[in-house]
Amino acid sequence: MDEQQSEFSWLSGGGEMGKLIRAMDWSSTPLGPLDTWPQSLRTAVSLCLSSTFPILIAWGPHDIQIYNDAYRPICGAKHPESMGQDFRICWATALPVVGDAFDRAHQGEGTYIRDQRMFLDRYGYLEEAFMTFSFSPIRVESGEVGGVFHPISESTDKVLGARRTAALRELATALGKCLSIDDLCQGLEQRHAAMELDLPFMLFYQLEGDVLQRRGVAGIAADSALAPASVRLDDAQAWPFAQALAEQRMVQVDDLAVRFGPFVAGPYEEAPVQAVILPVTVAGMEQPFGFVVAGVSARRALDAEYQDFYALLGGALSTAVSNVLVYLHEQRKAEELAQIDRAKTAFFSNISHEFRTPLTLMVGPLDDALADQAEPLGPAQRKRLEVTHRNSLRLLKLVNALLDFSRIEAGRAKASFVATDLAGLTEDLASVFRSTIEKAGLRYEVQALPLPEAVHVDRDMWEKIIFNLLSNAFKFTFEGSITVRLEPLEGRVRLSVTDTGSGIALDQQARVFERFHRIDNAHGRTYEGTGIGLALIQELVKLHHGQIGVHSVPGAGSTFFVEIPFGTAHLQADDVIRADAVAISQDRQPGQAFVEEAQAWLPAATTALLSGTVADAPTGAAPSAPLPDEGTQAVRIVIADDNRDMREYLQRLLGGYAEVQVCADGEAAWKAVHASPPDLVLSDVMMPVLDGFGLLARIKNDAHTREVPVILLSARAGEEARIEGIAAGADDYLVKPFAATELMIRVKSQVDAARRRKAARQALLASERYFRSLVDASTAIIWTTGPDGRTNYFSRHWHDFTGLPASAIAEGGHIACIHPEDREAAVAEFVRCQQTRSAFHVVYRLRHADGGYRWVIDSGTPLPTGDDLPGGFVGAIVDVHEEREAKRNLELLAQDLTTINRRQREFLVTLAHELRNPLAPIRNGLEVMKLIGAGSERQHNIHQMMDRQIRHLAHLIEDLLDISRITEGKIKLRKQHMSVKSALASAVEISMPLIEKNRHKLELEAPESDLYLQADTHRVVQVVSNILNNAAKYTPAGGLIRVTARMDGEDVLISVSDNGVGLAAEDIGTVFDMFTQIQSEVDRAQGGLGIGLHLVKRLVDLHEGSVSVTSPGPGQGATFMVRLPQTTAAQRTESMDEPSQAEGGRGLEILIVDDNADNADMLAMLLNYRGHATHVAANGAEALRLMQEVKPDAGFIDIGLPDMSGYALARQLRDHEQGAAMQLIALTGRGSEADRQEAAAAGFDHHLTKPAPLERLVEILAGAGQGR
Repeated sequence: MDEQQSEFSWLSGGGEMGKLIRAMDWSSTPLGPLDTWPQSLRTAVSLCLSSTFPILIAWGPHDIQIYNDAYRPICGAKHPESMGQDFRICWATALPVVGDAFDRAHQGEGTYIRDQRMFLDRYGYLEEAFMTFSFSPIRVESGEVGGVFHPISESTDKVLGARRTAALRELATALGKCLSIDDLCQGLEQRHAAMELDLPFMLFYQLEGDVLQRRGVAGIAADSALAPASVRLDDAQAWPFAQALAEQRMVQVDDLAVRFGPFVAGPYEEAPVQAVILPVTVAGMEQPFGFVVAGVSARRALDAEYQDFYALLGGALSTAVSNVLVYLHEQRKAEELAQIDRAKTAFFSNISHEFRTPLTLMVGPLDDALADQAEPLGPAQRKRLEVTHRNSLRLLKLVNALLDFSRIEAGRAKASFVATDLAGLTEDLASVFRSTIEKAGLRYEVQALPLPEAVHVDRDMWEKIIFNLLSNAFKFTFEGSITVRLEPLEGRVRLSVTDTGSGIALDQQARVFERFHRIDNAHGRTYEGTGIGLALIQELVKLHHGQIGVHSVPGAGSTFFVEIPFGTAHLQADDVIRADAVAISQDRQPGQAFVEEAQAWLPAATTALLSGTVADAPTGAAPSAPLPDEGTQAVRIVIADDNRDMREYLQRLLGGYAEVQVCADGEAAWKAVHASPPDLVLSDVMMPVLDGFGLLARIKNDAHTREVPVILLSARAGEEARIEGIAAGADDYLVKPFAATELMIRVKSQVDAARRRKAARQALLASERYFRSLVDASTAIIWTTGPDGRTNYFSRHWHDFTGLPASAIAEGGHIACIHPEDREAAVAEFVRCQQTRSAFHVVYRLRHADGGYRWVIDSGTPLPTGDDLPGGFVGAIVDVHEEREAKRNLELLAQDLTTINRRQREFLVTLAHELRNPLAPIRNGLEVMKLIGAGSERQHNIHQMMDRQIRHLAHLIEDLLDISRITEGKIKLRKQHMSVKSALASAVEISMPLIEKNRHKLELEAPESDLYLQADTHRVVQVVSNILNNAAKYTPAGGLIRVTARMDGEDVLISVSDNGVGLAAEDIGTVFDMFTQIQSEVDRAQGGLGIGLHLVKRLVDLHEGSVSVTSPGPGQGATFMVRLPQTTAAQRTESMDEPSQAEGGRGLEILIVDDNADNADMLAMLLNYRGHATHVAANGAEALRLMQEVKPDAGFIDIGLPDMSGYALARQLRDHEQGAAMQLIALTGRGSEADRQEAAAAGFDHHLTKPAPLERLVEILAGAGQGR
């Protein structure tokens, strides 16, 4: 029996396939009995079975196949019959694509193929699959090819995933350009050919009520039974749309031929047997927009990855449909807006025409009455009619502007261009404004330079351009000058109007020519206007084929310019007329309406000088004094309106009831109100500098003036305008035009109500004095607020605490006492509690009278009220500074400790990296010296000593890094079913150099039957070796160390005992702390960082175990016990270790890439002595060149290269045919898990940290040699 086992030892192990091979009767196969198999076949089979990579061997003339456990899944349902079967028979469906490569291997030529598409019948149907494999000849003892070595890996999931992802990306890009559902359906049909392998056919249905209408079809005939043009939801014979609607998810449909009958679809001979229904959903819609029916490939199973693809397809189609519906909605909305705009333009045109008739009948009689010398008007009547006449002309001007603009918008404006002396015409028109501008104290200059030729313009339009620009400049200029300049340029004439006014902000300059746009709070003479003046000019200039623009600097002024081309080449012939055909203007004086409107913006005295009359009432602050009743305080009213006529009218109307102060803008009115709060403010809404709403906000937000009633006057009619005014805080809102009687009633009502409220407040204040006297003696700070949330009371202790006077409360100074860092949060919390009517509690720092800040607790509760209206709050402020500061000091200490720990971790990582780089060439140099051979025993001993110290230093570096990784939570245990006995053996092997150096005796006790753990083998070995090293260091030479392992209940207990220096009782509690070293003579001799046992503790904790230490006392030794929970899995009887591969075969061509010359040279020398040929490159470019020249088998690459990173170099090497087959090893000083992952992603096969052990290098190169 032993002889038979020895004879078939080459079949030992091998997992399930090894058992199957041993159990099979091979005598019935062309290979014959096992004992007749040649040695070359035995060696190949042994190598195949021991490998964890999928491998198949095809042997002999009949290509009998033998494979290992890793290859078993590739066989699918063919196993176990496929074992021992003829390769060509078993894989007949794949031979069309792999047969040639297989035959070449029989001829002695190896091949390698990546991601080869093929069709396999391993599950009862032809399945699309992708494989990466190679065929290599196996030579027998005679040198002939006896079989084929066939390693293979399946890449189906990877290739299909990439193909499907690309198809979805291209589909989403194409559908993203669709603007309608029809476009979307056409896009699906056009893109279907590129997706046919995964989507044999596709149907798109739109849900309309209970019926689905087909909108698109691809991959199948339109008249197919699978693609009805319309179908009801409840049609049981058709697709189960009702189920998809009810479940709102993907529905799988099987047996299509049974349901619909035979059909043709897809790229293969066999038709699909399955399909899925995908709901197409749109956000905001209760039901799906429709459904997509997608066929399933006849040569792929509908697995989880395939279902994910369909889910993504449904999402992409839902997104595309949503985008189309949003676009269509926006299109309809834009068309509706355009229709509204056209209706508005037509309305303006009609209403302007309707206004002109009554205006003509107003202006004509007014002209006659003012010019009548036979029956002249009296001074008072003349004054009233002049106001009426001015405003009638202003209204006519606005109507004409609206009419002109509506004509242009409707395309009905007709310009008549005539050759004109534009310099003369411009100078004449500009002179109309001279008197008004100069009376305003401004310099006025007109520079009309001679032009080389006449300019073709529409004279009426040019007049409007001149007057609108001058009116605009005068409106916003208070001092300085206005300049009109006409000058010739190349091919065109340029008109510019420059002022030194308020200017225009940069972000507003692009909008000044927009319709109805007005700059808010612009500093001008009035806020009146429609906002169409500059827009009208722009359209008039466009009719002249010219251009208009503006240059402006805020605070310095603006320049508006108009440029019109010379000649008539740009004009239609019908639009050019003779000068004598131009109609004479009907205006009795050009620009009269513009000039009179501008004069209305001047102070009354200046206007009187211009008109030759004297105003009968001043516009300043001099009021007419009424006679108040005895015992009644005089009423005082402030009026704010930028229209001089309106100001004078209101002053005359209210002068008999109150003292009236008039102001031309909101800013002036605010100054008057703030200086002396009146009984009432009567304000227009639209004013320059500060409008009515801005004035209202200032009045209501100021504690000194918030009780002053405000009535707003506005030309904006309607309920919405009134509600807006009341909501802003106005006490009343009156629409122009108004009746004088109504205005007087509302003014008196507001004044009386305000005075009654004032009396009530005074009574309330008297009643509160008693309450305040009770709480002033409290040591806490008592406070109250009103319903509006404003603090209205602080007890006396507030003033003692802060040192602020009582007036600071009214000015909001108490908020400023809160520390700036706490202020916003405290105020926000109070506002929240006020809105929710909940208790208020917040902690913040409050400024003390000594200038410092002290911590306080501020608590309050809402005051109860007799109705549902909100009330105020009452609360108290308590000083808790001492308690808070103590807590804060503890928090700062914790933050400092956290920062120190973080910096310590960063230092450890950097230190480890910097130590590894110089260690690498030193270690490689020692290995080379070993290979050369020591000259004497003394040199040999020195080499051994240096090797021990380098290994010790490398071990310390790894411990440092492990501590850092554990602290940052970056260590992830790789738990597996592991042997305790094997782990102990590995730990002893690691620690033996130190044990032997100190001549210790080591005893190892373990149960005969092995113990098993579900743990990280590497970390368990690390734990035990660290404890062993500790015992070896702290035991005097010649000591005894005992290692035992046993079961203790449900745990495995590993103990390490020594007879060394021992531990004092006070040291046992700190022995596992970071950097802890128990000082002794042995300790000082051995050295160390004090991190080994701390690392042991952290690693055991990660395994949910425990570690402890006992010691009778100093000099009596110590025992460390590690307790780990045992695995619940059944113990394995077979070895889990893979057989190591020894270095063998001919030498390899090896590429070394490192910019550190010492490291590269030492590694090259070491590998040369191992029989390999090395080629050194100092940068990435040189490495790429060497790769092309020498075609290396393996490459050691440093990550930090001067011209590119090692990761980038690896990717470029993998892109070349030769580089794709190389074994790439990252050799670097950084060894974190993130570094390893990045190396793997870049294409590295291995990741080694410097200094790399020679054993590991030999193992990797052995694998590279066997893979060739």
